[in-house]
Amino acid sequence: MIYLIAIFIPPLYFFIKGRWVAGIIHSMIYLLALILFFSIIGAVVGFPLYIISAVCAVWDLRKHMMEEHATLMAKKMAEAMRASSSES
Repeated sequence: MIYLIAIFIPPLYFFIKGRWVAGIIHSMIYLLALILFFSIIGAVVGFPLYIISAVCAVWDLRKHMMEEHATLMAKKMAEAMRASSSES
């Protein structure tokens, strides 16, 4: 679900994660992209701005997910090492 928010409403993703500065910056980019996209002339510039904002949000989400996974794996490995050393 959070992937959909990161893709379609990038500023909301940053506000949910508590990254206020990134949320404000991406809100400005997102609003500019929407204004340009709905004006036919600026659609060529608006769509890439939206894509840049969405890519930043998805990249940040993926980075946090990988950090959580690495932390979880390190904890499990530490528990396994403690268990194997206590058996010896």
